[in-house]
Amino acid sequence: MNRSSGGLIEVNELLRQAEMLYEEESFERALEIFQQLALLGVAEAYKYIGLIYRYGEGVLSEGSHQSEIWFSRYIDQLHENLRNGDLESGYILALSYQYGDMVEIDEEMAKKLFMSCAEKGHGPSQFRLSTLWRYGWCGLEVDIERCMHWLDRAISSEYPEALYQKGLDLVNMGGKEAEVQAMTLISNAAQRGFWPAEDYLKNCSIR
Repeated sequence: MNRSSGGLIEVNELLRQAEMLYEEESFERALEIFQQLALLGVAEAYKYIGLIYRYGEGVLSEGSHQSEIWFSRYIDQLHENLRNGDLESGYILALSYQYGDMVEIDEEMAKKLFMSCAEKGHGPSQFRLSTLWRYGWCGLEVDIERCMHWLDRAISSEYPEALYQKGLDLVNMGGKEAEVQAMTLISNAAQRGFWPAEDYLKNCSIR
């Protein structure tokens, strides 16, 4: 397979099939596909192979040692993807460092990666930065001004969760004008497939 548009579609379809097999606990069949994808440098394949080694009891005998090797490859591949300009990989890396997912917790690295991707216009990273300042995560002090700055940047990027959050903030402010603005933002989030916004609108229509 190549990584042209047609090849990418094929890769994504194989990844979807393998993920379904993994969810069904058909680990041996899933592993065969993930190994094919790993040869192509698909980061998600490294992650799932590590998970199979760790949790696929009765399938593989090498156990946790092999899982750590594959998790390390997963993180390395994300770093390589980021160096090649893939901001989504940078965002996933930042989350991994924030929560210690397949790598040791490193909040400074998480903040650095979120900021780097956000400054390059990545909507999810912009929104995530806003939540760091909103809730004081990753060792930051709560700073609503900075929170609103990055929330507005994420809205400019039309990131659905940011649209929804700003809408909720306006609802909490109260007032007719704020409510109209809020419903516009929440409707935009729903149109982009953000299901909490869809549920919110359904609940409003029931009242």
